[in-house]
Formats: sequence, structure tokens, C-alpha cells
Amino acid sequence: MDRRTFSKLVAGTMTAAGIPGASAVEAHPAAHAGRNVEFIVPPNGGSDSWEYVILDAVPPDMTQVSGMAAADIDGDGKTEVVIIGTGSVVWYRPSTSEKGIVANGSFGVGVALEDIDHDGHKEIVTGKNVVASAQSPERWVLCWYKSGTNLNDSWTEHVLDSDTAGHPHDLVFANLDGDGGRDE
Repeated sequence: MDRRTFSKLVAGTMTAAGIPGASAVEAHPAAHAGRNVEFIVPPNGGSDSWEYVILDAVPPDMTQVSGMAAADIDGDGKTEVVIIGTGSVVWYRPSTSEKGIVANGSFGVGVALEDIDHDGHKEIVTGKNVVASAQSPERWVLCWYKSGTNLNDSWTEHVLDSDTAGHPHDLVFANLDGDGGRDE
């Protein structure tokens, strides 16, 4: 990891992420900076400097970063950061510098981490561009990925919608009926 400090916040889309060692973390996809996978740690402990952390200057099998989400995927108490883009879906564990490829392909902007199968571990939900041939129009599927016993095992792709209308952009899970449970 490459760490730098600065006193002024750069513009960008921010998402809270809870990385150990910081009272809060601001994470954002690095599409504006090329292929870097990065996050910004706000000041703490009386410091007025922000910390800019590059998790990976060259993400595996990826030519463009499109989206990012952060959560404890495997229930071990450590936050993982998932990035999606052109080429692959990759997970990172900033606290240990571990990473792994989830899947290869062309993925959209939207990504969510949610326990789809109710096993206590979060799965990765995103849109994937599926092209039957070079002459075919762009076609998207909405899919989710489940890890094996640990994050380094093979991930299994499951399709939620095999003919998504357009490019999946914003993916949100919520309790719509107020019963305390997630609505699907």
C-alpha cells in the first residue's frame, strides 16, 4: 500500500467504510486517477492531515475501475473493499493487504454487498456485460457472486436477471415493508 498525507480534501464520490486504524474511512473508485484502487482516511488524533491510501496501483486483470463497495464480506470482523470494472471483480482486505479475483468480464458501475442467501456472509451483486458475438448489441445480466469457504476459494456466479433492461447502475437493498427484514 502506498500512503500519502495532505491537508485538503479532493473532490470525489465518498462512501463510508470502517477500516481499522481510522475513526472513519472515505472510499471512492479511482476512475478519475486511472487504474488505482484507493481510499481516503480523514484526520484523527488531533491531526489535520488526510491520508490518501492506494491499495493497488495495477488491479489484476482490470483496465478501468468503475465501482466500489466496502463491508465485512466473510464475517471475520475485517472490512473488505470490492472493486468492479472492465476486466474483473476484485476484493481487497486493507488490514492485511490480501486481495483476490472474484470473476473476469466487463462489469458496470453498480455494486452492492448483501447476504443474498441468508448464510451470514455477504455476497457481491453487480451487473455484467454479456456479449454473444461481436455483431450483437450490448446485453447486461444482473448477477451475484458467492465465495467458497474463504475468499481465496473459487467464487460461484448466480444470475438474478438474465436480461436486464440497460446497464445496472444503482443497486440498493432495503426493508421496504417495515417488518425488520430485507425485502427481495
